[in-house]
Amino acid sequence: MIERGRMKKLIGFLIILVVMLTPITVSAMERGNSPYNSWRNVDELRSWLKSNNISEREYIKDVYDCEGFALDLVSDARADGKIIGLFAQDRKAHIMNFAIIGNYIYTIEPQNDRVKVWRMVDRADK
Repeated sequence: MIERGRMKKLIGFLIILVVMLTPITVSAMERGNSPYNSWRNVDELRSWLKSNNISEREYIKDVYDCEGFALDLVSDARADGKIIGLFAQDRKAHIMNFAIIGNYIYTIEPQNDRVKVWRMVDRADK
């Protein structure tokens, strides 16, 4: 059984995932692609992050901070036909991004382009 705090975080994460992906789902399905997985691999994601300039933008407290970086990353990804979502870290009140690649969810820190595996989405041994 999942403890209550973990369940609330997972539900919040899934709500953000659905909200961020809903406008893209139809066009992605029309192309025959998975609506949730637009990256071939993590190297493609890292290469794309290096090619945009969002992490190089100036941080301005309460004007252009974490949510500005994260929202701009979502917008740039969408413009390039890619899918990136965003989520809030509860304890830190910090907004970051995520991408689903294969069976893994990767977190993205849009202020420095750091990519880390967060967790597996589904497992073959279920």
